[in-house]
Amino acid sequence: ANVHVRGSSAMRHFALTMSTAGQPQVDETATQDAAEEVEHLRAIAKEATRRAYALEQELAETKAGLAAAQAALDEALSRIDSEEHIASVAKVQADELKRRLEEFKIKGKGQLVQPLSDRLRKAFAAYDSDGNGSIDARELSGLFASLGYDLSDGEMAKMLAKYDLDGNGAIDLDEFRDMYGSMP
Repeated sequence: ANVHVRGSSAMRHFALTMSTAGQPQVDETATQDAAEEVEHLRAIAKEATRRAYALEQELAETKAGLAAAQAALDEALSRIDSEEHIASVAKVQADELKRRLEEFKIKGKGQLVQPLSDRLRKAFAAYDSDGNGSIDARELSGLFASLGYDLSDGEMAKMLAKYDLDGNGAIDLDEFRDMYGSMP
C-alpha cells in the first residue's frame, strides 16, 4: 500500500510515497501540485494584501473627507447660529421700533407727530364746550382769555388761520396739539 505524505518547507515542496518495502520515493506530480497550490495561495495572499492596502487608503481618504465635511458643517452651523442670533436681535429691534412708531401718529404729508397725552386730551375737551370734536372761533377766544390773552377779532382770525390746517374754520385735536406745542 502506498502512503502519501505531503509537506512543505520555506524553500522546497515535496511529496513522498512510502513503498511496501518502506523506502521513501519522491512523487513528482504531487510535488508539482503542492508547488502550484503554494503559488496560488501566495497570489491570493498578495491580492489580499493589495486589497487591504487599497482599503486602508480609501479609509484614510474617507476619514479625511469626513473630517473636512464635519468642519464645513460645524462652520455652517456656527454661521447659521450667528445669522439666527442677528435675525433675532434685528426682529427685537424692529418690534421695538414698530412699537415706538405706533405711539406716533402720521399727520398729512407723512409728518410724524407725537402721541396725544391724556392731559392734552382733557384740555381740548375742556375748551370744546359744545363737544363736537373741534374748537371754533368762539371757543378759541375763551381758551386764550383763560390763559390771560386778550386777542382782538383780527388776532383771533389770524390765530385760527395759522392752526386750522385743514381750513374747516375750527381746530381739531391734532391741530390743537400743534398749537399747544408752539405756545410759550
